Amino acid sequence: MAPSTIYESFHRSLDALPYSAVPNDYRTISPSALSTVQEDAPTAFIVESPAILINAARSKLSAHEGSTESACLSSKIAISSIRKPILLAAGNLLCRGEVTSNGGCRTDVRWVYRNGSQMTTIAILEVKNTKVLHAADFTPASATVNNARAKRDAAQGQLHHTHFARNACWLSKQAKKYYRNTTTPDVALFDWGAMFIFDFSGMNENALNPVLARGIWFSESDSGPSQGISFRMVLLGFIVRALRRRNLIS
Repeated sequence: MAPSTIYESFHRSLDALPYSAVPNDYRTISPSALSTVQEDAPTAFIVESPAILINAARSKLSAHEGSTESACLSSKIAISSIRKPILLAAGNLLCRGEVTSNGGCRTDVRWVYRNGSQMTTIAILEVKNTKVLHAADFTPASATVNNARAKRDAAQGQLHHTHFARNACWLSKQAKKYYRNTTTPDVALFDWGAMFIFDFSGMNENALNPVLARGIWFSESDSGPSQGISFRMVLLGFIVRALRRRNLIS
């Protein structure tokens, strides 16, 4: 069989991951770190389309349609291989697991830009157990630019002063903690069945007209415009956007 191209590899869905059944397909979580409990959850988020990340990924994959170099990607999510279609003018993009920052904030996966002795965290991925992310927990927190102020104000009457519900409350607290600790606005959550991508850039919930975090929900099982798109593709777009934010690629 001919080897897959890099372009084709990023269009593949993940292999099925064996998991233990949980009641109602819902695995309830609770925070394991006091710092997560003490973190204020974002009140809500501005909904963005997965197309933003899909188009960013496609812009980099188009140059690799015929290339078979490093095309043997992991059967799971190819986390470390996400950097392969990205060409930097200078420096290197590293993928690191289980990194602890100053202050004791440990992240599952982070992409780090290294240029000489300078190291900059570009993006963070938090990998969770299966059946932890559920769209119904995030939907109540969805907002638009036009109703952001009303949504922020209404959160004060909600449990934990946020519209993020159940698992999403703790997940959003953790994501925001990573953002504050590393000053990295690009933080993604993943449980092998769904992904939620936060963009905390410019967030200011205390302003009279608040700037809320932005968020993208994605699952390979989704219908609609993103049907048939892979987690690999969305994760690549996530990294491309993060690099463009810092003017490291065009």
